[in-house]
Amino acid sequence: MKKALILKLFICMAMLMLIFGCASTQGGKQSSDAAGAPSITSIQVEDNVLIIKSNQHFTYAIYKSNDPYRATIEIPDMATGQFNDKISSERSGITEIIPQQIDSPKLITKLDIVLQNPSSLTPSYKDNTLTISIAKNETVVLTSEQESEPTPKASVQLAVQETAPEKEQVQQEIAPAKSKATEIKNIEIQKTAGAVKVLITGNGTMIPNIFPINERIVVDIPDVALRAPIPSKTVSPLKGIRAGKHQGKLRLVLDLKEKTNFDVTAIGNSIEISLAGKETASPQPTSYAPNGAAASPAVSFEAPVQQAASSPAPLAEGIYTGKKISLDFQDADIVPIFRLLGDVSGYNIVVNPDVKGKVTLNLVNVPWDQALDIILRTFSLAKIVDGNIIRIVPNSVVAKELRDMTEAKKAASEAGELKTRIFAVNYAELSKLKESIDKAKLLSSRGNISIDERGSSIIANDLDTNLDKIAALIKELDQEVMQARQVMIEAKIVEVNTNYTKELGIQWGTFYKTPGENSYTIGRNSTGSPNNFLVNLPAAVGGGSGGQIGFGYISKAANFTLDLQISALEGTRNGKVLSNPKIMTMNNQEAKITQGRTIYLPVATSDKTDYKAIDALLSLTVKPRIAPGGAIFMDLDITKDEPGLPTAGGVDVLKNTVKTSVLVNNSDTVVIGGIFKNSVNASEDGVPGLSKIPVLGLLFKKNNDTIQTSELLVFVTPTIVNFSALK
Repeated sequence: MKKALILKLFICMAMLMLIFGCASTQGGKQSSDAAGAPSITSIQVEDNVLIIKSNQHFTYAIYKSNDPYRATIEIPDMATGQFNDKISSERSGITEIIPQQIDSPKLITKLDIVLQNPSSLTPSYKDNTLTISIAKNETVVLTSEQESEPTPKASVQLAVQETAPEKEQVQQEIAPAKSKATEIKNIEIQKTAGAVKVLITGNGTMIPNIFPINERIVVDIPDVALRAPIPSKTVSPLKGIRAGKHQGKLRLVLDLKEKTNFDVTAIGNSIEISLAGKETASPQPTSYAPNGAAASPAVSFEAPVQQAASSPAPLAEGIYTGKKISLDFQDADIVPIFRLLGDVSGYNIVVNPDVKGKVTLNLVNVPWDQALDIILRTFSLAKIVDGNIIRIVPNSVVAKELRDMTEAKKAASEAGELKTRIFAVNYAELSKLKESIDKAKLLSSRGNISIDERGSSIIANDLDTNLDKIAALIKELDQEVMQARQVMIEAKIVEVNTNYTKELGIQWGTFYKTPGENSYTIGRNSTGSPNNFLVNLPAAVGGGSGGQIGFGYISKAANFTLDLQISALEGTRNGKVLSNPKIMTMNNQEAKITQGRTIYLPVATSDKTDYKAIDALLSLTVKPRIAPGGAIFMDLDITKDEPGLPTAGGVDVLKNTVKTSVLVNNSDTVVIGGIFKNSVNASEDGVPGLSKIPVLGLLFKKNNDTIQTSELLVFVTPTIVNFSALK
């Protein structure tokens, strides 16, 4: 049992040693790769200078991104050594350096540099030491996927390599070690899974400039001649390939069936253009190694872009579509900035001699046409676009040019011989027709116009072109169809009055004589005088109105008498007044018809009596306008006044007025207004207290009910009367 336990412990220890041994071996292998590679021994930051040293010879590539404040140095087969943390700098030119070592799939050191200002980097390599000079740019022009002619210089790319430790080779731009190509030896189309490739092969290293234009891809290769046939057979989306010379370079144009994304890779003496799908790929800088082989990633463009610089895109006010740039200036003259914008945009820039000034600006990643507008507004300048030429002038110059052009056009238009014409007018009113010609401003400053009432004509003296315009206007306005039409307007004013009166009254009295005595106790005297009724509340009856019923009672002894009279009146009065004014007038002409009388009211003054005139009239004022569809629009003013009852100051006037505008179809009747008045009066007279007794109270009161109703209606009927119907 004890031996078995010892055996198990021994086996476990062996397994642990085996596991740790394998791990140590693997770890040692990984570290040996970095340990055996060159490493950075020194990173030194001075004012506007960065010095990088290594223990062995190395190659490098420098990239500038779209951020003008950042740059990246890549050193293949190089370890960072002891530099693994961020390096902050207080020297001019550089803010910080961020080292990064990438072990897989290939050892590489990246140094991300944060610049204080947009700057250009100038490298110098000697004795395993890379020295980078940093110079602040007055302007940094950045390209994007929408630029018209992207060139390799759009991304600053530097590569340096020593061919041997004892020999130096410095390259400040893309400087391939192989000889530069002088001719194109072959053009081939290859089809692969998901892509079509165009392979261009030369007799040396080529640096192409490739840019898309709508459904075309333009490939410019400087200083080469075409010695290869153009493939006649193509594969979709490629439609064809064309070639030609253009400003000292060979231009190949790839015609596409549709807008397509593409990738470009330059490797030694070959250029490969891969036509991919329609997804947009962001452009990346292409890094060229000294032996001419291009390092990934390749450049990728989106097909729909602006026009090439030789055909600049048209400018639209307030819409900015230019390629994006970054500008950083301090107290700089604006004229060179305009020249720079001209180089970027592809437009020819002409600056007026009066344009002066200095500007300080910092614009990052803005369209060039927006930057141009900002500068123009800052200095009260204007741009005048003529084809592919932009003129920059002060606003005052633009105003003066416009005035000069207007005056020149006016002088040219008014030059010539004046002639006189007489235009006969048939229907239109001469004064209004002349007013219309004046308002239309058809006469030149040398012309004049007058009217001849006797001959019903207009006399004009001016240039032939203006006389033709006047003739056309007169022909348009002097139309029989509109001017000779007349309108008959008929108005009916109806008044209805109703009066209803109901009145009920009572009179009664009694006579009582004490027997044996010559005296009266109540009632009326024995003569039956009507003035001695005990209750005297008669209705207003009289000759021709109402009636009375009398009752009487006399006792046998003739000492008691009762006299009762009931009077009643009920009357109904109905009245109707119809006023019917009519008037005919021309279209668009006001007309008025009036009938009535004038009432003079006395007005007393300190020394005499004057009289004030008041009109009581029935009048119709109307102005019709015939619409194109045949309806009639009317401005109406209808008045019906009449004298009322006499008053202390004279006679009052009862007024009824309607003023409105209506639209009526031809020969239709419309009610434009109405007034309804209803007056109800009820009165009761009686003996206080006794008149309130139920039933018996009727013997002590009188009732009077009056109802008055008045109604006023106004009807209007317009009718078009054609001139031809009157002939």
